[in-house]
Amino acid sequence: MVESPDFETVARWRESGGKVVGHFQVAFPEEVVHAAGMLPFKMRGAPLEPNLADSRFGSYLCSILKTSLELVLDERIHLDMFVSHPICDTARNLATIWGRNFDYPCQILYLPQNPNSAGSVEYLRHEYDRMRKIAEDVSGRAITDAATEVRRQLETPYSMRRPERARAITNCWICSVPSKMS
Repeated sequence: MVESPDFETVARWRESGGKVVGHFQVAFPEEVVHAAGMLPFKMRGAPLEPNLADSRFGSYLCSILKTSLELVLDERIHLDMFVSHPICDTARNLATIWGRNFDYPCQILYLPQNPNSAGSVEYLRHEYDRMRKIAEDVSGRAITDAATEVRRQLETPYSMRRPERARAITNCWICSVPSKMS
């Protein structure tokens, strides 16, 4: 299923009326997207020629970015929202390039550059809350108790990881969701 070039899971989700959020695999709060009733889709490139995307990027740029855009330009995947990260020089402008080609929200999620900074928790909370608000707008669904249920479901897989990693992930989730969601 993961390597299928037809993305059947996404197609079935869309056919049933569901909305899809495309994002790159760098730390992304998928729980927020799930809580909004949408499907997060990890953009990871594809084994195809970026024929349409080549006109939007220089020939020397990363094939992962180009083939990810190609998937959507070629209508193999239909999204309702897109989120990128400034993980490299090209990705810094990806949401803008994406936004010029599609009319749905295209955002950059900025993660704290220094996680040991005293302000990093509040900064991350603000960024995740910004993503929450956009996800609510796109989905038309307020994120309330669903976020708590998603977090509860994820506690078991997180606990299977190394204890210090599980604690960091859980703490990140806790600090990233406003205490009272409206």
